[in-house]
Amino acid sequence: MSIRTRLATPDDAGAIAEVHTTAWQVAYDGVVPASYLQGLDVADRTRLWDGILTGEIAVEGMRRPVAIVALSKGQVVGFANVGPFRGAPQDTTAGEVWAIYVHPKHWGTGAGAALMKDAIADFQRRHILRGYLWVLEDNPRARVFYERFGWVAEDVFEVIDIGGEQLREVRYSLDIASGQPNPGRLGT
Repeated sequence: MSIRTRLATPDDAGAIAEVHTTAWQVAYDGVVPASYLQGLDVADRTRLWDGILTGEIAVEGMRRPVAIVALSKGQVVGFANVGPFRGAPQDTTAGEVWAIYVHPKHWGTGAGAALMKDAIADFQRRHILRGYLWVLEDNPRARVFYERFGWVAEDVFEVIDIGGEQLREVRYSLDIASGQPNPGRLGT
């Protein structure tokens, strides 16, 4: 299966919302309260993504994030959202992968890898020296994926509330300045 990537456009909002919702419902089943997952609404997420992609929704004081989509046979099957590191938004040498999701039907097709490579390439183009991302501690599939790209779990945690449940996230970091991270580990 051939995967292609490109920058997202406002026309992609609905497809991104579908991926976002479905990926959450499958990936977080048994981790996030079922009532919360069942309540996720594609229409609500479409409005959110439309606002992000048109620039109507912005985080005050932050540079605009970049949204990348992965396509298979012309259809959006995944996306990544990359922007400034929310822990220090004015630090122009730090970036963050805010989100990266692939539709469960396309897990294992290389869509996630293509998105991560593009996210890292975006950091390199913008002279980002250090990348960060947050992942639910109880998400081994995602953690293994990130670690294949050289991301390292830090001893930094955050407790977030999702659907009334307190869940712990762990922060990962990556030394972008060193070049292509751990290329030999991909696919293992």
